[in-house]
Amino acid sequence: MRSGMLDVYRDEAEYWQGAIECLTRRLEQSIRADTADGQQQELAAHADEAGEKEGELAAIIGTLAGWLSEVRQAGAEGALDATVRRHRERAAAMDEPPRFVRLCAEFDLAPFAEDVLMLALAAQLAPELVPLMHLAGGGDRGPTVGLAHRLFSQGMAEQLAHRAELAAHAPLRRHRLVRLGGDDEQGVDAAAPIEVAPAVADWLVGRDELDPMVDGLCVEVGALPPLDGPAHEVVASAARTDVISLVVDDPHAALAHLDASTHTTDALVVDAGLLTVHADPLEATRRLVRDARLRGRAMVWLRAEQFEQERLEPVFMHLLAAPRSTPLVLVSCRHPRSDVLGACAGGLRRGRIDAADAAIRRRWWQAALVEAELGEAELGEAADLTSLADRFKLSWAQVRSAAQRVSWADAIELEALFEAARLECQHAMAGLAKRVRTIHGWDDLVLPQRSKSQLRRMEAWMAHRATVHDQWGLRRRVQLGRGLTALFFGPSGTGKTMAAGILSAQLHLEMFRVDLSQIVSKYIGETEKNLDRVFEAADAANAVLFFDEADAIFGKRSEVRDAHDRYANIEVGYLLQRMEEYDGVAILATNLKKNLDEAFLRRIQFSVEFPLPSQSDRRRIWQGFLQESLPQDDTIDVGFLARAFSLTGGHIKNCVVDAAFAAADEGEAVGMRHLVSAVARELTKNERAIVPSEFGEYFELVDAS
Repeated sequence: MRSGMLDVYRDEAEYWQGAIECLTRRLEQSIRADTADGQQQELAAHADEAGEKEGELAAIIGTLAGWLSEVRQAGAEGALDATVRRHRERAAAMDEPPRFVRLCAEFDLAPFAEDVLMLALAAQLAPELVPLMHLAGGGDRGPTVGLAHRLFSQGMAEQLAHRAELAAHAPLRRHRLVRLGGDDEQGVDAAAPIEVAPAVADWLVGRDELDPMVDGLCVEVGALPPLDGPAHEVVASAARTDVISLVVDDPHAALAHLDASTHTTDALVVDAGLLTVHADPLEATRRLVRDARLRGRAMVWLRAEQFEQERLEPVFMHLLAAPRSTPLVLVSCRHPRSDVLGACAGGLRRGRIDAADAAIRRRWWQAALVEAELGEAELGEAADLTSLADRFKLSWAQVRSAAQRVSWADAIELEALFEAARLECQHAMAGLAKRVRTIHGWDDLVLPQRSKSQLRRMEAWMAHRATVHDQWGLRRRVQLGRGLTALFFGPSGTGKTMAAGILSAQLHLEMFRVDLSQIVSKYIGETEKNLDRVFEAADAANAVLFFDEADAIFGKRSEVRDAHDRYANIEVGYLLQRMEEYDGVAILATNLKKNLDEAFLRRIQFSVEFPLPSQSDRRRIWQGFLQESLPQDDTIDVGFLARAFSLTGGHIKNCVVDAAFAAADEGEAVGMRHLVSAVARELTKNERAIVPSEFGEYFELVDAS
């Protein structure tokens, strides 16, 4: 490319060739000057030898020596100045300034500092210059402080002034651009070698990897869809030197707003919590700030509340005081103290971002599908990203990971996305509750119609809550969570766990069974801690919580007679509070509804009864387990079994399984003999008497074992 009659550097490579040429000529000039000084000294020595008798000749020789030195030096300086001037003109005419020029402008380097940085970098880019540097007065491995002064300082006064540019507080060293002798605290001794920081050298030649010391502190978030709203306005209207303090419930929701701002696009996102365990957090932060400035990237610090730790206070002070051309964004659960933020360079803007709602998460899914080279249209007519976003409270990172899980498939089904979402969140409940899977559907559940209708209403409630709460605006009227609380009551074995499993399967959610008898602690305060862990994990896992053995905590609240009675009531109240705040489904199962007081029942949205099955229901249950694939003989009388024995569905299941194993052991099909014997064993197991009249004509078939 040409600009007028000037040859413009076409790229960074040509720029560096020109820069190396300028430095080479400067080194050669310095070496020639030293040679000329030597020749001048030799002629002066000849003049001294001429003595008094040859005084006139001596004067002539002395004048000639001085003139020769001046002519050579002037000619060399003129040629060098022309070369340097042409190099700078060609660089200035480039469409985009070279990285070296941008670095010098960003860190406000003085001319001498620019020359020192170029000298140190040239030793790495062009190792063939190292011998020239040595001849010119440098070290045997590269440039030294003394060589820098020899090349770029004219006279003692200028050399003294330039020493300040190499001090520890000066930009070159403060911003970790160069090191002296490998020790950033070393002074400015003339023999000290000058080394450019490896990460800076890499960036200057086009490599964009971060300094290895800080790479592990950064968080990869990928591209986020832009959002609107008050928080976005705070960010978008911020000046480039502002500090933005954002209080958030979900850091990834904040990142979505930040990505909408031109100031923070492609921001360097750092987890401040990781600094707490770093060997040298202040040095790591200096390098992070340097790397961000080199790339023109804003810095976003997640978990910024960690800066309140005493060990990180110097780090925070450095961040606030450091010059910047892009905003510094602090994302935390609370605003830093005003007295601390008062030390910041630039303005201060505050904002709050609520946790990502279903609408935000839907946009995350859309963006993640595009990033995975998929599209919402590829999901077909069954696509319902709204329900997916509503049912799984995933972070942006989890959404991206889930989308990548299904990116290999030729055709993307919505169910595949639901399964990918479940895989992302199921680990959160590990160790706190037991995951429950089900193979059943609503048709397999034998219950009175009223109870089934209530279960279907629960399903509809959760399926449409995004519409009711968000689109219709009811969320603004609902003070607590958007979740659902239910009580399943009835005798053991009547289908409470099965119904909860079916409901969770229909909602495409994981179900976890929590045994409240294991949660309740005799130590004051421990029960609440255990409940906190369960609900926090469930919120992250988007789980259906099924609290079994609820009688352990939801017994009849007693009259307060002592501290233990008072505390037992506090436990109940605390669990009710957490249930109401929970955004998911929380189901309590109890065998004894009468033990629950009215105040508790009023705070439960659904109360579903699981009664003992009637005779007709028991017949359906027997028939359901005695399916066609099970070998049976013609002796089985299902009508008698349903009529004679008042068993729950759980008991009937146990009887059929027991009978099937007995028949298999005998090598026969399942018959009435196997079934009535299994019933007898089930009654005995549950401490119920075996009454011959109940077995009627089949009593003689009962196996005594």
